[in-house]
Amino acid sequence: MLRELEDMCYRDIAQVANIPLGTVMSRLARARHALAAAVAALRVERGGLRRRARQRSTAWRDRPGRWAMDCNEARLLLHASADAELGPAELARLDPHLASCPVCAAEIARIRALREAVREGAPYHRADGELRARLMASLPAPPRESAGARWGSFGKWLAWSHPARAGLALAMVVAIALGIGQLASYRYDADAVARELVASHVRALLSGRAIDVASLDQHTVKPWFNGRLDYAPVVRDLTAQGFVLAGGRLDYVDGRPVAVVVYRRNRHPVDIFVFPAGQANLPPKVSGSRQGYQLESWDADGMRFLAITDASADDLRALRRAWQAGAPAAAPLQ
Repeated sequence: MLRELEDMCYRDIAQVANIPLGTVMSRLARARHALAAAVAALRVERGGLRRRARQRSTAWRDRPGRWAMDCNEARLLLHASADAELGPAELARLDPHLASCPVCAAEIARIRALREAVREGAPYHRADGELRARLMASLPAPPRESAGARWGSFGKWLAWSHPARAGLALAMVVAIALGIGQLASYRYDADAVARELVASHVRALLSGRAIDVASLDQHTVKPWFNGRLDYAPVVRDLTAQGFVLAGGRLDYVDGRPVAVVVYRRNRHPVDIFVFPAGQANLPPKVSGSRQGYQLESWDADGMRFLAITDASADDLRALRRAWQAGAPAAAPLQ
């Protein structure tokens, strides 16, 4: 409703629903798939929605371009493209793919037709004045306090003896100090970290900033972080193990800057978030699957690494083993 009927953008929906931007995209995609399944027969009869192509063409895979977009990347952007939420950089990569891939072109046409069907045929009823009046009447009236009562409370405070006021002030200072201590020692739980990683990964793909420094050379990527972070992230050349270094970027997790080293595994992007061992509030390890993405984590080289990709879990475990095989032995991080 917020997107199709109220025409709100993804960022506004995320703020209203208090959920990450990536969650907005995934829920919108699932809702549209469910709606398409429910109305597909009717739309086909009316000639407004084409049947999805059953034969997958592979000719687009042979076009030149080392970093050309594939179907796995394009599927993440189809709904955002249909909603006009993509920037120029991602559109420049997506449009050539749609021109050469009939499967993705048919899918985005289906999404656009579904959007038009919802906007044209879905009933939308606004609350009338009588209903609004009944709702307002059912709400409890806000308590009203007279000015005299407010000053009376303040007068009671002033009437307290000096030791009582001092004791209350000391108690407030202690409570604030304890709260600050609790906040300083706060640690993310695994689910919160996983949600942040998924949101950051999807946000980077949609914004066109998946890579800030593009290079196959680890000695180009690692120095790029100098002056941008207070630590030097570890960057490895894992080409021989099937993971091609694509570059790196600066991202934010829990409001702090973090180095992200980007690899590619059979054209699947792999983001590795690098945290130094001595950093306060070191995030916990995460693993498993979240919203269709695979996550893995490990400790090595005095760092903690949290990786995310849309490739298989076996590929991500192979990356972890390859990374740890080239790291010197060290005590586990706390």
